[in-house]
Amino acid sequence: MKIATIIIRSLIGLLLLFASVSYFLHLFPDPPLTGNMKLFNDGIKASGYLMPLVKTVELLCGLSFITGKFNKITFILLIPISVNILCTHLFLAP
Repeated sequence: MKIATIIIRSLIGLLLLFASVSYFLHLFPDPPLTGNMKLFNDGIKASGYLMPLVKTVELLCGLSFITGKFNKITFILLIPISVNILCTHLFLAP
């Protein structure tokens, strides 16, 4: 069971690292958005600080998961990000 936990934790860490690095290096173009999702995304981009902050937290959490250090605080840091992603998909892009 310990090996399965390490594998899952490492995969989640790699996913978070990939998402944050691809944001900072602009590896993929932004998907075309319409309606409320476009309005919401434009508001987040207009703030100028929110997405870099979220992606920096994701980068640090990904590194934490891969190294296996500070896992409990990492889970706590990811809760608001995960809830925001879930609510965005539920209410803005059904």
